[in-house]
Amino acid sequence: VKVTANVAVPDVLASDVDLVVTTGGSTATETTIGLSSTPKVHFVASNSGFVSGMTSAAELSFDMAKGGLSKYGFATSYKQGDMTAVAQATDKLDTVKVGLVHNYSDAFSWAAEYAKKLSKDSSTFTVGQSFKIDPSSSIKAKLDNNGVLSAVYKLEVKKGTSFAATAEMSALNLEKAPKLGFT
Repeated sequence: VKVTANVAVPDVLASDVDLVVTTGGSTATETTIGLSSTPKVHFVASNSGFVSGMTSAAELSFDMAKGGLSKYGFATSYKQGDMTAVAQATDKLDTVKVGLVHNYSDAFSWAAEYAKKLSKDSSTFTVGQSFKIDPSSSIKAKLDNNGVLSAVYKLEVKKGTSFAATAEMSALNLEKAPKLGFT
């Protein structure tokens, strides 16, 4: 079993102490402790060694001033071949998301995501695709449950310089003018 531990000397400006522990390459934990008079403790743990292709993580923050948890959530992903499935619960388990990505080839992939905000009983569904035309250009498009269709064409003119053209329209209301943009 290989255990690695890193301890950072406290940064006077940030007033935090970080402790990072990695075990055997598949398990990692990170703890951040605030050094103020009302510190917050933030803890993150992840593991990718129990099930082949699966990675899971959890986080929580404890606020000493309020005497309770201020943040917690978890996420897990499973990768099998060219497919990846993801599930996560964040915002104190109030927001739940599930997603699926299929990398059909080096040039083409598609994805879908369903998200639900439990406290507001609202949900969204989005599907999208990405296509790499050649090594310097690509196009991406997505459609959400509100009928908003978005697309972006990106071209790398030279290393570090790119051009992008974007378009957005309502697929449910074709009378509404589309939005166009360039960067």
